[in-house]
Amino acid sequence: MSSPKYTTAEKAAIILLTLGEIEAAEVLRQLPSTEVKRILSATARLGRIDQLTADEVMTEFAESMLSMKKGIEGSPQAAAKFLHQFSRARAIDFDPASIIDFATPALKETLARVDLKALATYLKNEHPQVTAVILLHLEPKAMGTVLKFFPNELRTQIVLRVAKVESVEPEILVEIEEALSKEFNNARPHAKKLGGVEKIAATLNTLSSEAAEKTLSELSVKDPELAEAVRASMFTFNDLLRIDVIGLQALLKAATPSDLKAALRGADEAMTSHILSAMSKRAADLMVEDVAAGGKLPLSVIQAARSQLAALARQMIADGKINLLDDQQLPQSA
Repeated sequence: MSSPKYTTAEKAAIILLTLGEIEAAEVLRQLPSTEVKRILSATARLGRIDQLTADEVMTEFAESMLSMKKGIEGSPQAAAKFLHQFSRARAIDFDPASIIDFATPALKETLARVDLKALATYLKNEHPQVTAVILLHLEPKAMGTVLKFFPNELRTQIVLRVAKVESVEPEILVEIEEALSKEFNNARPHAKKLGGVEKIAATLNTLSSEAAEKTLSELSVKDPELAEAVRASMFTFNDLLRIDVIGLQALLKAATPSDLKAALRGADEAMTSHILSAMSKRAADLMVEDVAAGGKLPLSVIQAARSQLAALARQMIADGKINLLDDQQLPQSA
């Protein structure tokens, strides 16, 4: 710098004078009282500073900041400080929480990719108030999914707290984000998944119906949620091809006509033929006409209907009302 005569405190004073009163006050508020006294004393004795000198001091400051390579960071906390100064300058009282979204980007990213069941398991050990704050940052559908994993009493507590939450201190949200990040972001990204619900379901599908059902019954005693997840993964709409004609007739009798018509919309030839084979010719012809004459359905409606049929089939299989074909008995087209 071309003006080495200035002390560090005097350079700081020049920078603050350049920033202006409001910004300078905010900077000083962050410093120890001893440093504030030194800078204010330097400010009082500076006298007039020409623009060239002020520019040189600011340039030196900028270069020193760049050399630190820390950059700058926008944050809800920084926004709150700006709002605080704006409120003071305009003599208006603002609630930062009503204007600023204090959920950090990291918190949102963590919640967006976390497995909802794993999140529910983690939250069962948290205070209901903390759980309520976290759930408020989920979409309604995701929040509902997480709540389904909670016991009734805990679910009620959390719902009540969600309804009453009005604002949350930014520092608390930062702590929550750090805890969730530590819990869910530290998994080894290249680790190969060996277990899981799908693996159990695939294994049980190789057993006889009796053996698989016995295993699921025993699993239900120790972990009902896991047993239900495995059962759901063991049988899908495509697995209706594994049901013989007698079992299929029982399923179609129990199913609602609207679900059946929607489920057949867009089904492949093998599935359509398989289901129609369990009907009388007249009933099959009417079903084909109804499916063809129906208006366009959203994919979500079709998938929901197929899920309902699969769920009904799973229940009837568990009740012993439907038997599944062995792999050797399945049609070749299946």
